[in-house]
Amino acid sequence: MGDRRQIVRRITLLAALAALPFLTGGAAEARKPIPPFAAWARLLYEQEIARHAAFARGERSAASDIERRFTPETRALIATAQGRIMPRTEPDGPILHVFLGWGALPGRRIELKDVRADGPSSAIVDLAINDVGRRLVVTGAYDADGEGWRIIDIHYGAGSLDESYVARLRRMATWPQR
Repeated sequence: MGDRRQIVRRITLLAALAALPFLTGGAAEARKPIPPFAAWARLLYEQEIARHAAFARGERSAASDIERRFTPETRALIATAQGRIMPRTEPDGPILHVFLGWGALPGRRIELKDVRADGPSSAIVDLAINDVGRRLVVTGAYDADGEGWRIIDIHYGAGSLDESYVARLRRMATWPQR
C-alpha cells in the first residue's frame, strides 16, 4: 500500500509540474497573438525614414542594424553579394536605397504616405521622394522563436533594373569578387 501512495504522489507531483507553465502565464505567452505585418512595416518605415534623414545629417548606422531586419535566407544572400565589383555596364544611378527604393538619395525628402496590408505577411508601402510617389511591396515572415517579423523581400516595382531586393542580391552575386 505504501508503494501505491508513493506512485500516486509522484504522479500528482509530475502533473503539478506539467501544469506549472499554464498556471504561471507561460501558456499565455505562447498564445500571444502575432502582430499584424502591416503595423510592423509601418513602424519599420517610420524608423527608416528617420534614419535616412539622420544619414543626410552625417549620422551613420551599422550594417548589422539593417541586416537584422531580414530573414536568415535574405541575410545569406546579402553576405554572398558583399565584396563584389560593380561592372562598368551598371548604371551609376539613381542609387538604390534598400528600404526606400530607387532614387532615395541622401538629402532627398522622404514622406511615408500609407502602409496597408496586402495579405497576412505582405504590405503595400506608399511613399514620396521629393514629392514623387513610389509604391513598394514588402513581404515578410514571422519568426516564432521570438525574433518577430523579418523581411523576405522588397519589391520596387516593374521597370526597375532590379524589381526587388532579392533579385538585385542574386544579380550582384554574379559580379566579380574584389
